[in-house]
Amino acid sequence: MRVVILPLVALAMILGLLYVLQQQLAPETTGLGPGGSDVLVLHDALTQLDSPNEMVSAMSLVQLLAHFDVDITVESVENYEKGRLRKFDYVFYVGTKSGQPLPSVFIDDVYNTDKPIFWINENLDRIGKRHSMDKYGFEWERSSDDYATNEVVYKDTRLAKVSLQTFGVRQTRKSVSEVIAEAKYVSHPVKEAQSGFELSAYDALQMVRAMAAKSPSDMETLSASPLGMALPEGLPTLPEGMANPDKAPDVAKLPGTTAEQDEALLRPPPPPMPEPPPAITIPWIIKGANLWYVSSDALAYAVEGGAYLAFCDVLHDFLEVKHVKEHPAFLRLEDIHAKRDPESLKRTADLLFTKKVPFAFTLTPVYVNPETDEISYLSDDEKFSETVRYLVSKGGVPILHGYTHQHSGETAVDFEFWSREDGRSLFGDDRTAVASRLVRGLSEAHMAGIYPIAWTTPHYAAGQTDYDEMANFFTTVVERRMPVDLFGSDQFFPYVIKQDMHRQIIIPETLGYINPSAGRDPQALIDDAKRTLVVRDGWASFFFHTFLDLELLSETIDGIRAEGYEFVSLADFNNKVTTRDRVTVTGTSDVKISFNGQYKHEMVINEFGEPIDHNYSLGTVTGDVQKYVSLRPREVQVIEGVYRRPPFTLRNLYLFRPTISGVTNPVALVLLFVGMLTMLAFLVIWLFLVTRTTYSGAKQLVAERRGEDVG
Repeated sequence: MRVVILPLVALAMILGLLYVLQQQLAPETTGLGPGGSDVLVLHDALTQLDSPNEMVSAMSLVQLLAHFDVDITVESVENYEKGRLRKFDYVFYVGTKSGQPLPSVFIDDVYNTDKPIFWINENLDRIGKRHSMDKYGFEWERSSDDYATNEVVYKDTRLAKVSLQTFGVRQTRKSVSEVIAEAKYVSHPVKEAQSGFELSAYDALQMVRAMAAKSPSDMETLSASPLGMALPEGLPTLPEGMANPDKAPDVAKLPGTTAEQDEALLRPPPPPMPEPPPAITIPWIIKGANLWYVSSDALAYAVEGGAYLAFCDVLHDFLEVKHVKEHPAFLRLEDIHAKRDPESLKRTADLLFTKKVPFAFTLTPVYVNPETDEISYLSDDEKFSETVRYLVSKGGVPILHGYTHQHSGETAVDFEFWSREDGRSLFGDDRTAVASRLVRGLSEAHMAGIYPIAWTTPHYAAGQTDYDEMANFFTTVVERRMPVDLFGSDQFFPYVIKQDMHRQIIIPETLGYINPSAGRDPQALIDDAKRTLVVRDGWASFFFHTFLDLELLSETIDGIRAEGYEFVSLADFNNKVTTRDRVTVTGTSDVKISFNGQYKHEMVINEFGEPIDHNYSLGTVTGDVQKYVSLRPREVQVIEGVYRRPPFTLRNLYLFRPTISGVTNPVALVLLFVGMLTMLAFLVIWLFLVTRTTYSGAKQLVAERRGEDVG
């Protein structure tokens, strides 16, 4: 009996050990995937005369909802059929057109359902015209032309509201309704309109020019004046209420762009509204029974530290999501390419290492300047590649920021995926052209021994088809993202988007960048970070140009930390970058790559860029290779096909050890080795017992036969 039980016990011990290792040693990281509740987003009907701007708010909402575990369906309200609401758990209506005809069956279903409804902006009066609003405890009172508000109060925090438009609603029964956030007009708002990327018609251009600056003086020259400050002489303002970017008037040349480029890129500013009596305060977000209402377009003209944050936080309550309060901070160094001063890059990295701040940096591996015929490749430029490796050695995480970050102009100044002249994607539906630039960018970085784990789109500008193709290579992006093909529509998120409509994780950028010449000094970012605390899981995320004074960066970091934020590394999350024969992973992931007569090489790199483990296959591999990867936090694993490997010698024997799928943690490997030795010991004991039992039995049998012979 013991002979049978011992090997079974040993096998059970190994299986139990493997299970415990998988459960206990895998890092806790953010995952992918949709889930849970079904959400319907309804938008106003579109016509051929409508610009893409009409869909910005609806698609921005879709992107924002991807923070939650929900499945989202987007439809036009004009196609609504009776009873449609019953198929969903939550419903949003995004009203962007005043006087939009709404189907009576939709109004009736909204009134009669008990499903949670979130009504945004326009046309709430349509319910009151068919039904009594008494059960909701609030009602539509006046059109937006009668109210102008520039501030929202939420959780006792004052938040800037750029668009003055606000519909008047009146709370009629406090017993059944609750005012969640209030809007009002104040003579001295919480902050003057500053660098929010959607504050004015010039903001999209301002963002591009300032991000492309090469020095503090360039930044001051290239930064357009924010609203509330005097514009340079000669710059006309746009006509009030202009709704179609295609009808934009001629605009005087702005620094860094042509008049034709400006015309293609401008979007209208919010129209001014009449000032109400200062004492008036009206509901901005109010709920009664199952109906929630926000009295302006919360998704339009979103700015750092603004009212948009209140709406983002309230979504947790509307969707009944219980969320742990947490406030990460995130820093990236912007536009790292061959023409950046290596010493300033190293000084910045040293400062961050000393302050124990993990950081990321956006890397453009090939610098091009057609005017000077300059071209510099990361893999050939030893000084630049050494500088990049230095950043990694100080805890920097590389993000690929284009292949050349240009199309016809200079790197970091020009666009790579967007046509400034035509106001559309450069490559249209040509996915192959997009994929080619991504593969070439990754290959150039890999040849230099640099392994990006995420992507940032140059100037945040690309078409929806471009984004779809990028998702085939990168699971994670760090950026503001255009929800429609309209430059200037790029949306910031106060929290992580788990899986957007292009199947990618979006790490947020919430504070913009340090730019004192445009009013974005350290205190401005710190103040906005403090306001972002109204979002229960809000991030303080920003980027920095290394040619600026490091004291600005140090002050910003200290101030953000003082507000309770904790800086995190991009490598703390699940990230995966995949090409045909190479995959780079952080966290945990299932991987699948294809080899063609190549040796399989696996490498684990620690958070300071040091390889801590190598392994090669003995023979070549052809076909698909699948594996589950589980790493310690901030480790990076690279699995790739190579055509050469070290010779198989006694000295290199450690490079050819067998691998166990899913077990890469060194502690796990040690424990597994101990377990294997234990199992081996059990097997030796088992063999000994079997041998002894067999020998004893044979000996006894021989003795018995001899006794019979003697008898």
